[in-house]
This record gives sequence, structure tokens and C-alpha cells, in this order.
Amino acid sequence: TEAVLCGIWQELLGLEKVGVNDNFFEIGGDSISIIRLFQRLNKHFGKIMNVSDLFKHNSIQLQAAAITGKFTPEDQQIEV
Repeated sequence: TEAVLCGIWQELLGLEKVGVNDNFFEIGGDSISIIRLFQRLNKHFGKIMNVSDLFKHNSIQLQAAAITGKFTPEDQQIEV
């Protein structure tokens, strides 16, 4: 899941490499890329996310956990 998300982020943001802990917005994510990201997440994973989900799960690691439903106690305590 994380590898697929890395590929999606790299393509959307025009980056050669992204890390699993990179913040989507800090590395260039904007309103247009959010829409494209949501389309790709739906296509690849069949998951619908909304803007508040992206702010809450703004790294690849957190998005992967949200998609797979595998949160650690630390993930659940993250504050935005």
C-alpha cells in the first residue's frame, strides 16, 4: 500500500522520491493535487477520502494505515 501511494504522490507532485513520513502539503500538495489524489485513491484502492481525512492522514504512512485499517495506538493519537 505504501509503495503504491509513493508512486501516486511522486507522479502527482512531480517528485523523484517521497518518504513515507513526508507531509503532502509541505512537499507541494495543493487543491488541484488533492482532487487528483482522491481520484487515484478511489481507482487503486476503492477508498473515498475527504479533505478532512487528508489533513488527518497527511503522510503516506498514515494514508496507508487509513486505507488498510491498520492503525497503531500512536497513529490514533496524532493531532492535526
